[in-house]
Amino acid sequence: MAGRTKEAEKMTLDIISREGSCIECYRLLSAIYSKRGNYTEALDALDRALQQNPSDLTVRAELYFSKGNQLREMNQLDRAFESYKLAVELKPDQSQAWMNMGGIQHIKVANRTSFLKSKLGNSVPLCDK
Repeated sequence: MAGRTKEAEKMTLDIISREGSCIECYRLLSAIYSKRGNYTEALDALDRALQQNPSDLTVRAELYFSKGNQLREMNQLDRAFESYKLAVELKPDQSQAWMNMGGIQHIKVANRTSFLKSKLGNSVPLCDK
């Protein structure tokens, strides 16, 4: 499989060298890099796709959603949340982006609660019951 991703990467880069505005090519590169665990390169490819300023709002929303996923994989939750937010601003029915934003908020609250419990112990209630 690694040989196929190398071949796909080479072919995609060749297309980009001839047609630099190929949004789908950047999306494919992002998927290839992400599959390899190269999240920074995957994120860069999505940013290059977004720099093409696609006129189709659905395409742009999908790119922001994918960017949010990459950022989440990199544990950059605040930036991921902002990307998901841009996705739903462009496409309000993007339910998975809404769910991912909720998941990020849940993680942040859980982390804060855990931190407070570690500092305060169980002597102070964190919320009313």
